[in-house]
Amino acid sequence: MLTKLWNILRGYVIINILGFSVEKVINEATKNGLTLWNVRRDNRGFALNISIADFKRIVPLAKNFGCKVKIIDRAGLPFILYKHRKRKALGIGLVLAVFGIYALSSFIWLIEIEGNNRVNTGYIIDFLKENGMYVGALRRNNQNILEHLLINNFEDISWVNISVVGTRVQVELTETIEEAPSIDFSVPADIVAAKDGIILSIATAAGTPKVRPGDVVARGDVLVSSRLNLALVDEEPEYYYVRAISEVWARMHYSMQFEVPLLFYEKSFTGRSKTVYNIIINDVELPISFRRNIFENYEVVRNETRLSFGVNYPMPLVLVTEEHREYTMVTMERSLDGAMFFGNSMIDSYILEHFDPAVQILSQEIFFAEGLQVLEVEVVLVTVERIDEVYMLDFESDVNISS
Repeated sequence: MLTKLWNILRGYVIINILGFSVEKVINEATKNGLTLWNVRRDNRGFALNISIADFKRIVPLAKNFGCKVKIIDRAGLPFILYKHRKRKALGIGLVLAVFGIYALSSFIWLIEIEGNNRVNTGYIIDFLKENGMYVGALRRNNQNILEHLLINNFEDISWVNISVVGTRVQVELTETIEEAPSIDFSVPADIVAAKDGIILSIATAAGTPKVRPGDVVARGDVLVSSRLNLALVDEEPEYYYVRAISEVWARMHYSMQFEVPLLFYEKSFTGRSKTVYNIIINDVELPISFRRNIFENYEVVRNETRLSFGVNYPMPLVLVTEEHREYTMVTMERSLDGAMFFGNSMIDSYILEHFDPAVQILSQEIFFAEGLQVLEVEVVLVTVERIDEVYMLDFESDVNISS
């Protein structure tokens, strides 16, 4: 990016080199330190870009090999200023704009975080800001220090790489392997029912089972007690308390009713639209075009484009384009078959949203009944799922704890 900007500032010409020894001319020019770029073959020989100073050196060099040099075009600030030499205000404004862009390229305008799942992105951004790296800060070579600070201050981060390229900062990190939650066996706990159901199976590793397959339980009922009777026959009971461990599966019944309207409203786009523009400067959005809404009903399609000079030189300006698309509400009618299909789709969506993937659905009965401009739907689900839930005990007096 800086090289390209420098070439524009000092000016360059686009030339054709014609002859039978063009390759030799290019090789010799490179050996002599001439800077050539965008070299490509065309029908008449080779075309390339070269600075004004190096152009004066390549002409005699080409003649030595029997080749000719022809100027195709001129580009860069010197030629633009010469062309508009009588328009001094334009020239001054152009120079200020170029140097303004160059000055902006000395700051950080975009910070990207990649690889974090558990560590909140906002926490990382705030930490970097506290240590001198934030949007609007001058670029500094303190990446290594920040990498060590991140690892030392965030337990969930095991590796960090911070790269500053242009005005863009990319933070790549790897998180530590998440530890399995530890179980405190010194605290007694019962296993209780998380839901109402009919017990199908119970496998207990610790504690005293209180239910058997076939029992009907309600939410909160104790399934496995933490209390153990360790006394022998004819001895006075002596109780110990443990953390109960068990896996309990039960059959569950669910019933739900809802209605699918046969008449409904739907958006119908008219084809008319209006585009308005905003600009975001450091998270502050400002309007730059007339915003009067000419439609009663409209949908907004928003697009944000960050202004940049290449991938690695984003600027602190974001152009916002909002397309306001007019629509009218049109009354639509569903057939009974269409309403049934829609009802089935709603049931599938409900199951995906509210049921764990481990839940096994044994049966699904759906009943339809036509009402007044609606289709009444009733669903009965029978499932098999785990209902064991840990309930920690809190004793006011001392008890014997067995681990």
